[in-house]
Amino acid sequence: MLQSITTRSALISFEQLLRLRLAATVTASAAAGYLAALPPLDLAPLLSLVWGVLLLTTACSALNQVQERDVDARMVRTRERPVAAGRLSAGAALAIAGCLGCTGLLLLFSVDPRAAALGAGAAAWYHVVYTPLKRVSPWAIPLGAVCGALPPLMGWSAAGGLLRDPAILNLALIFVLWQVPHFWMLALPDREDYRRAGLHVLPSRWSISLLRRMAGTWTLGLAAITALLPLAGLLSTTAGRVACSGLGAWLLLAAMGGGDRLGGRLTRFICLLILLLTADALLGRLSGFN
Repeated sequence: MLQSITTRSALISFEQLLRLRLAATVTASAAAGYLAALPPLDLAPLLSLVWGVLLLTTACSALNQVQERDVDARMVRTRERPVAAGRLSAGAALAIAGCLGCTGLLLLFSVDPRAAALGAGAAAWYHVVYTPLKRVSPWAIPLGAVCGALPPLMGWSAAGGLLRDPAILNLALIFVLWQVPHFWMLALPDREDYRRAGLHVLPSRWSISLLRRMAGTWTLGLAAITALLPLAGLLSTTAGRVACSGLGAWLLLAAMGGGDRLGGRLTRFICLLILLLTADALLGRLSGFN
């Protein structure tokens, strides 16, 4: 019984260190970018991309918890993370991050050097710019959103697509715009926790009502770009284009409704968009062979 409890605790700590649900979402966005380019049917590069992005993302989560272990220990939401709680030493977490990150970059390089370079750039921006900046400025959130736009670009590049293609740049813009109101709304209930921990992630001069209005306004722009995404030529089927316009309309209604539920709706939006892009690419590929 004791061994079972110990094993379960270790697995929970491992999941907290690597933040696997977040890593899965990032990986799915890279896979969607890959499939959207409609590459030749070959599972080997796709699997290398998926594992590379997944390992690199988990490495970044582990390294972030080493960087912010003092802040994590002061926040109710994060104080049970393994490094902050002292269940795992900073040295051990660094070793895990190093192994995962190097393996992930090697896998990405084996598929496409440009994808590996984008992955390394995203990791550097996340740890060198975004993470330290959170302690001094709310501008960290818009600047950090750049990291979330790169996985779809990595997937597109790995499939042989050009990074200057307006279609994938449009999608990358959606991921940038999505992250800011999403973070604001999810962080709003913990605003005092963030303040006590010394993180300046929410504009201090904005009232709660103003912050909600700004998140809603930001989301309106996101909804408009999403509804117009089919015009960029990224979607390959009529059903996909109609569904994408419908998703933009749904997000528009969510933004106009506002309220504290907007954060959860934005989470569902990005999951639905990734699913839609993946399904459209697969259907488009199948249609091409019929």
